[in-house]
Amino acid sequence: GAGGSEPGGGGTSGGGSGAAQGEVLQRLEMAQLSGELVVQEASAMLPALALAPRPGHCVLDLCAAPGGKTLQMLDMLAASGGGEGGDREGGSRGGGGGGGGGGGGEVLLCAGAVSSPHLLLLSGIGSPDELAAHGIGAEVCLPGVGRNLIDHPAVVTGYTVTSPLSITDEMFWRRSGALSPRRVGEWLLRGSGPLASSGCDFGGFFSSRPGLAQPDLQLRFVPGLGTSPDGVSSYRDIGRAGKTPSGLTLQSIAVRPTARGSVSLSSADPSAPPRIETGYGTSEADLATLRQGLRLSRELVAQPAFDGVRGEEAWPRVDLGDDAALDEYIRSTAHSANALGGSCRMGSDPLAVVDPALRVRGASGLRVVDASVLPTLPGGQLGATTFALAERAARIILGERAAGEAEAPAERRQEHAHALGAA
Repeated sequence: GAGGSEPGGGGTSGGGSGAAQGEVLQRLEMAQLSGELVVQEASAMLPALALAPRPGHCVLDLCAAPGGKTLQMLDMLAASGGGEGGDREGGSRGGGGGGGGGGGGEVLLCAGAVSSPHLLLLSGIGSPDELAAHGIGAEVCLPGVGRNLIDHPAVVTGYTVTSPLSITDEMFWRRSGALSPRRVGEWLLRGSGPLASSGCDFGGFFSSRPGLAQPDLQLRFVPGLGTSPDGVSSYRDIGRAGKTPSGLTLQSIAVRPTARGSVSLSSADPSAPPRIETGYGTSEADLATLRQGLRLSRELVAQPAFDGVRGEEAWPRVDLGDDAALDEYIRSTAHSANALGGSCRMGSDPLAVVDPALRVRGASGLRVVDASVLPTLPGGQLGATTFALAERAARIILGERAAGEAEAPAERRQEHAHALGAA
């Protein structure tokens, strides 16, 4: 939260644990240097995270707040819709990181495109029918909460290699699953070597068909091979088996998706995960883009440059001329390219969740500051867009505070003049 001064609140520059905050910033710096912003690692390490603008700055600090595992705003800031009721003090259950509404501050919800709508729904902000189905009273009627979930769906083409040239062969000790001491030393001493790579440093953007104004297909080259094509279970399998396969992968990503999904409640229990409908495989346009990506991937790996390296195709291993077979492969293996957004989208229509200043419509002292507010996604990764959004939010908040401070002396002069007149 921002602006809270209560002990344990995620207040402005002095809030949270200094040591923990330093560790978070160090981890974020490491992620930036490798080309990725990995929020999950930091949020799993700390009880909660909150964004707070530093006074006089347009950047955002990450402040750790003590208490429960996640930011649970179950005692919500007061609804302001319809002119009924006064402000209640905002905060979070179990000591989580929320700024106190009673002190003139506000809560900044920065939990991402899945957890932000989930927390709003748990807090009574959303569709009254959905909330009532789980025994939650509607504090603010916003039926758009959790709708419009957007993601870049991805599928992969994988090959074995004829010699151990994968990044995993370089990173791990004799393919054991344990990091190579030599590679760890390279990274610690010089910030170089395979551990300095995000694993997908190379790729390009393509148009899947003529006449498109912008590319709708991204290919990422990964110098490694998973144990399965679904993009997720390989991590579990490698961890359990303690060994890594050798190979190469091309990931095809539909970066102009037309499908939409949703985030909804599975239970009123805050510890229960939300229900997520990704929308993968529901759009013919997205399927056509991914089909072309699979065809282009096989064409690229068939080039002479790969002749001394290319082994057998691991997947999809289907006839690329058979659209039905390709669609079946896509629907069974599609996974996230880590570009979730849109589930608390900005706008002025009845399904919009936040206004252009990122304030939750109908609620006082609450903003959403993450990729969930994006009405559409850029045709690439979301890291830079999310940074820009956060910096813009900081400028908005600091500007509003400055305007409020400028108005205060004028109000005091007016009150003084009224007092003199009464005398």
